[in-house]
Amino acid sequence: MKNKFFEFSIKVIISISLIFYLLNKIGFERLREVFVEVNVWWLIGALIFVTISNLLGVFQWRLLLKSSGIEISYFRAFTYYYNGLFFNNFLISYMGGDIFRIYDISKHSGKNSTAISTVFLDRFMGLLAMSILAMIFGIVSVKIINSTYILIPVSGFFIFLLFVVLFFYFKEFAKMFQAATEKLLPKIVFQKLREVYNGINYFKNHRKLIFFLLFISLLIQSLRISTHYAGALALNANGQANISIWYFFIFVPIIFIISLLPITIGGIGVRESMGVLFFGYVGISGNLAFSIEFLAYVIGIFASLPGGMAFLLRRHGEVRKKAAEAEPV
Repeated sequence: MKNKFFEFSIKVIISISLIFYLLNKIGFERLREVFVEVNVWWLIGALIFVTISNLLGVFQWRLLLKSSGIEISYFRAFTYYYNGLFFNNFLISYMGGDIFRIYDISKHSGKNSTAISTVFLDRFMGLLAMSILAMIFGIVSVKIINSTYILIPVSGFFIFLLFVVLFFYFKEFAKMFQAATEKLLPKIVFQKLREVYNGINYFKNHRKLIFFLLFISLLIQSLRISTHYAGALALNANGQANISIWYFFIFVPIIFIISLLPITIGGIGVRESMGVLFFGYVGISGNLAFSIEFLAYVIGIFASLPGGMAFLLRRHGEVRKKAAEAEPV
């Protein structure tokens, strides 16, 4: 527990340090100027984009659950999914909230391994979709910024994801790592991982479903990129910068991938730093780039508030239920 608290504290310090460094470098007054005249309609548009993407995310995950034999209402799927979304904003690497989803669906169905495999596959489809967009528009970016360096992290991440696909699709390939894994891990942990693996491998026989889910994931990620663009238009109300939607399809996937590094809380600091770096290539000022990425983060939190509210209401209900059970008859 002490080690976990120490790691968490270090990540909080890194997040705060990066934000403070950027604020100090850009200047509070210049940032204030960006937020003075905000186009409310584009702000609402950004919120609509991210909300639609979240609802599609609920639909996608529910399809995975149903295909795995877990029947769940759309409302319950909405609640569990939004719980995860809400906590993703405050935990490590945009993925900490997935633990809440796994816990909720495990408690609901009693199928722990299936819960893990569906959440993993749902998350993986999103990462694969974002990396595909990053590769496609990263190649386009070479002509815009006259540099191939931007493709290095994207290519590395894409190759890693392809390796994961091979691992879970071909059992013969996975067996190459079985002996070493079985020796390193306790028997009960290895058995649990084996069950999760089989749950994911099961979907290789449902190719139409997988390609449909990948299409939905591409749509979801495109909407989330468009959220950044709409936020930029909201902040660029007086037209001080030349903002093209293509810049966002080029840079946001790369920023997202780099923000997954488990060094800060919710990607705070890393996301804004990368925004300042990459958008600077196309002439967008540091204060505007910082504001765009920070605003996108705030919009994401606002859109996920139903998840936080549902969690608090449920916790309150559980506390009241336990209190009622504890009362003497």
